[in-house]
Amino acid sequence: MNLRDENGTVINADFGLAFTDGRPSIIVESSGGASPKSGRGRRNPDYNDLMSLLLRILASRRIAIESVVLESAKVSDLPISERIAKTEFAYPMRPWIYVRRLVEPLPRCTRHLEPNPAETPRRELPFA
Repeated sequence: MNLRDENGTVINADFGLAFTDGRPSIIVESSGGASPKSGRGRRNPDYNDLMSLLLRILASRRIAIESVVLESAKVSDLPISERIAKTEFAYPMRPWIYVRRLVEPLPRCTRHLEPNPAETPRRELPFA
């Protein structure tokens, strides 16, 4: 699923909605995966724009983020509690307070969980 920004432009980054442990979640595929040799372009090139828009939407509705969870084949056998990103922000995160400071750190705060950086992780954002 794709979103449009405030100007009506389609954001080139996929996301989905689901339930995780009984809570509504936003699932965002990571960016990257380009391979010039095979002619494969970068996946989700507008990842940062998507994250920024999603966080602004959550902030405008005062919806807190309960956790950021890494989802990938490499860590699927770990319990969710071990896949929760450790950030400088306490959970539940309140994006209406610091929406701009949240976008960049999210991909970095789950890297330690991913054994293969070339793997395509997804991040789930359970919210309340």
